[in-house]
Amino acid sequence: MDIISNNQVPLLSLDRVIDLKLPELVQCRLCQGIVLNPVACKNCEKVVCSTCIHNLNDTKSEPICPYECLSYIERPCPKTISHILSTLHILCQYKPNGCPEIISYTKFEEHEKECNYQLSTCIGCAQKIIRKDYEEHERQCPFVLLTCDQCLTSFQRKDTDLHTSIECLRIQLQQQTSKIKQLEIKESEQQIKIDSMQQKVQEYEKFWIGFANTTNQIRGMFDK
Repeated sequence: MDIISNNQVPLLSLDRVIDLKLPELVQCRLCQGIVLNPVACKNCEKVVCSTCIHNLNDTKSEPICPYECLSYIERPCPKTISHILSTLHILCQYKPNGCPEIISYTKFEEHEKECNYQLSTCIGCAQKIIRKDYEEHERQCPFVLLTCDQCLTSFQRKDTDLHTSIECLRIQLQQQTSKIKQLEIKESEQQIKIDSMQQKVQEYEKFWIGFANTTNQIRGMFDK
């Protein structure tokens, strides 16, 4: 019988299990790893990862059984298999980074989400650092950006000595000069608006004076 496979890399490979017994009962036929969140075929009672079987059947009009039953009807994982899985002990996936933990099957995913041996990327040098060492590394990394609380200029830690008190004052002077220029530009723009409004007011005044004079002339003609 040919093995059906979805070519997925197993999330939990067999070599991470300590003293694995009866692997044929807990191995997913699709990814070839230990089953995760297992479900079973109602016809043959054999288990597969829920993600694997759903990926396999997503694009099919009729779901198929990886073990070639005539039909696939999904059911929960049998209790006997769940019990076997609960007895497994798993090496943390971050063991190559130094994690010494061996975790039960029911707890290993929770552990790996919080494991201090997973890698984080330094925001300065982009080096991969073990989480438990990250804070100390970041405090010393020469490429992390620092910000001066006086002039708000950012620079890498390795350039701290270049940001002297004189340099800081020079930058602050430039910043203040720039602000003054911006204020002068705004003041000039406001003055242009004021001049334009005053001109319109004068034009309206001339119009109404002319209108009043014309009205008085017409009224005088009728009074005669």
